[in-house]
Amino acid sequence: MARQITKSISEIAVIILVIAAIWYVFKILTFGSLSESDTKFWGDVSNVLLIVSAVLVATGLIGEWPESHSWKRRSLYKAAKYAVVIGVAGELLADAGVFKAGDRLQEIDGTAIVAANKRAADAQEALLKYREPRSRELARHKQAVIDALSHFPNTRFDTGLDHQSGEEADFLRALSATLKTAGWQHIPWDIGGTWPWLLLNVQTDFPLSAPIAAINVEIHVHADERTTLNPAASALIKALNDAGISCTDAGDQAQSINKNTIHIWIGEKR
Repeated sequence: MARQITKSISEIAVIILVIAAIWYVFKILTFGSLSESDTKFWGDVSNVLLIVSAVLVATGLIGEWPESHSWKRRSLYKAAKYAVVIGVAGELLADAGVFKAGDRLQEIDGTAIVAANKRAADAQEALLKYREPRSRELARHKQAVIDALSHFPNTRFDTGLDHQSGEEADFLRALSATLKTAGWQHIPWDIGGTWPWLLLNVQTDFPLSAPIAAINVEIHVHADERTTLNPAASALIKALNDAGISCTDAGDQAQSINKNTIHIWIGEKR
């Protein structure tokens, strides 16, 4: 009776171990889609299983070592043989789990490296774009800007300059020349008085500009002239943005008394 109970328990244990082994095999097959944290967890589980399996094999081999017939008839000897078989099977599964988890972590690291390299390349590209003078950006898209703005001939504009760097002055000269080629008219900034020390002259025979505080390119239009000038102002904003030059509608903050005029403020590039 006791032997039958022992045999039944052994058979149940074997069935449970076989089911567990089959489940673990299918689990290993999913390692390729696990997240980094889940992969590390199952990698640790596989390492623990490997250690436990090695202990089982070692214990089983010790149990099989005695050569006496009386020992070989004992249940412990049979248990030792089972331990060796289970331990070897466990080592095979654990090795597969460790290697599969390692491959997945390498794949994740590789993906992370590729993503990091892409971010670095994007940052480098953004830095180069930031450092590139706007006059050069405008030169590459000059004809497109002219084509977009030539639909509004004789549009008057004056300019304000943040005068923080030569880059701003160079861009002002390039933009003025481009707009005049499109048929626009560059007129001097007028504040309603003779205050020459309050105005800037970026070069000889160039319309005077106002010293202003601005970021990137700002377009100002007096509120009572919006209906008339909005189409040309909107086209200018779009053309510059399409050329990669940041330009915004800044409302009506210009102090110039010039009428029917678009006021273009050029500030630091950001």
